[in-house]
Amino acid sequence: MAMRRVRTRSGDAAVSLSPFPWLIHAPQKRHQTLLALWSAILEGLVAATPSRDDGRVHVSDLVQERPEKITPEVARLLLDGVWKHKKWQFIMEKTGLVIATEQEITRGSLVGTPDHLLNIGGARVIFDVKSAGSGNFVRTRGGMPLPNHKSQLVQYLEIDQAAEFGVLLYENRDDLDLAMVVVERNSEYAARLLAKRGISNA
Repeated sequence: MAMRRVRTRSGDAAVSLSPFPWLIHAPQKRHQTLLALWSAILEGLVAATPSRDDGRVHVSDLVQERPEKITPEVARLLLDGVWKHKKWQFIMEKTGLVIATEQEITRGSLVGTPDHLLNIGGARVIFDVKSAGSGNFVRTRGGMPLPNHKSQLVQYLEIDQAAEFGVLLYENRDDLDLAMVVVERNSEYAARLLAKRGISNA
């Protein structure tokens, strides 16, 4: 299988340029043209991935560590999340409930960026959109958040004491079905997560 070194923000990475069996039967010139296209797509994925290296402690990194190297495979997953958020930003703007979108909230060294802050009949609500495969989606249908997502919302609620509760909206990756889960404030749970990560000044 043809390989090429692709430069990423974290260094060079070897990536497959020929994952398509039919490509080996293409004429040589067409073969090289298509390999150049595939290489450009992989490099574009890495270049388009948002970077975040500001020295602060982000809630999302507490619950799921961001990969050190942004490979094309990692970039594909991260960018998919970015564009799902764009879609739901457009949708939520039509509800008339949004106070703020991706607005940073801070407490000490801890930084959070909820997808939305909502005002629902006077109640301030933290609202995050997540996606899940069919297996995990069944759990959310029963009102159970996925562990990392729960941890993230609990930390947001700890930072934003004015919020009454949090809501996770889940979208099934396979059929785009939706489920909604409520997350309540839990200061002890939030403190245990920070202690596990060795953070005491948040």
